Amino acid sequence: MVPMKEIETLEGYVAARCAERGTKRKDLAALLGISSTWTLRRKLRGESPLYLKESKRLADYLGITVEELIDSFLDSAPDDGTVGEGGGYDT
Repeated sequence: MVPMKEIETLEGYVAARCAERGTKRKDLAALLGISSTWTLRRKLRGESPLYLKESKRLADYLGITVEELIDSFLDSAPDDGTVGEGGGYDT
C-alpha cells in the first residue's frame, strides 16, 4: 500500500489504491466496488454520485482520516475480483 504522505492529493491516494487493486477506473466508486451503472443512474436521477467530499464529511464526523475510512471499507469488502469491473455493489 502506498503511504498517504507520499501522495500529494486525496485523488492521488484513490488512484494509487485503484492501481494496486487493478481497477480500470480510477475513482472512489471503482475503488469501493460500485459499478459505473450505479453511478450513472444516480446522475440521471439528479443525485450526486459518490465524491470524495462526502467521504471527507463522513470521516470528519467519525473523527478519522479519509484514508482510514477508505481502508476500513476495503478491509471489510469481499475481494472477489469484481471491484471496478462492473460488479460489486449495484443498488
